[in-house]
Amino acid sequence: MCVSEQLTSQDLDALVGDVNQYLRNKRANRIVGGARSGKPRFELYHGSLSLCSHKVRTVLAEKGQTYISHALNIMPAGKAVPQNYRPPYVRLRLKAAGQSGYATSYSGASAVRVEGVDPCVVPTLIDHEDRRVVIDSRQICEYIAENVASGTDLIPDDLSHAIALQTDLVDQAPHVALLYGSFPDDDPRPKELASAMKGVHEKKIAALRTVLDHIGPSSDLRPAFESKITKELAAGAIVNETEKKRDAQARGRAHVA
Repeated sequence: MCVSEQLTSQDLDALVGDVNQYLRNKRANRIVGGARSGKPRFELYHGSLSLCSHKVRTVLAEKGQTYISHALNIMPAGKAVPQNYRPPYVRLRLKAAGQSGYATSYSGASAVRVEGVDPCVVPTLIDHEDRRVVIDSRQICEYIAENVASGTDLIPDDLSHAIALQTDLVDQAPHVALLYGSFPDDDPRPKELASAMKGVHEKKIAALRTVLDHIGPSSDLRPAFESKITKELAAGAIVNETEKKRDAQARGRAHVA
C-alpha cells in the first residue's frame, strides 16, 4: 500500500515528464541537499507549509540525501488551479494507490490508513533508482529510512516498536481539522493563516470542478477528482461546525497528552 510496483524506466520517466513540463519556476523546482554528479535518486513533490511535507523533507535531510525538489502551489487562488490538482500529477500519485479506496469522508486526519487515498495532495516521492512512486508521508518516511543506509538510523531495532506506536498516534492526529476552518473560542493560529483558510474548501471545490470540466466525462481520472470533491464537501461541513471544531481540539489535546 502506498508504494507502486516497480515501473520501467520509460514509463516512470514519461509520468514524471508529464508532471514536470508545467513546473518551470527555478526557485520552486531545484536540486536540494548539495551538488552531485548525475541525477539524484529521489524526486519530491511537496508543499512548503504542508506538515506532511515537512516530515519527508526532514527525513531526507537526516539521511543526507540530495533530491530534486518541487515545491508545489497547493492553495487555490483566483482562477488558478493548484498544481497538485493537475491531471498528470494525479495520474502519477495513483500509481502508488494500489487497492486502497479513495478518501471520501473526513476525520480531520490525513493518513491513508485512516482516511483512504486522497489523489490530489502532497507529498509524493519518486525513487528513480528503484523506479517506484511512494505516497502518504508516513509511508514515504519509512520507505526512505528502510532503503537508504547513509545518515541517521531513524528506526533502530531496539526502538522500532516504540516508534511504530508513536507514528500510529501521529496518523490519528486531527491536524488538518485544527489548521482549517474557524475556531469557536480562542483562535491560536497566526492571523495570516487564519485569513488564508477562510472559505478554502469552497475554493478547492471550485478548482476541482474546473478540472472536471476540462478532462471531460470519459476520463479515467474522473472518479479520483469526484472523490476529492466529496471529501472537501465533508471537510467543509466539519470545520465550520462549532461542536465538531471543539471535538477536533479535544482530540488534538488528547493526542499531545
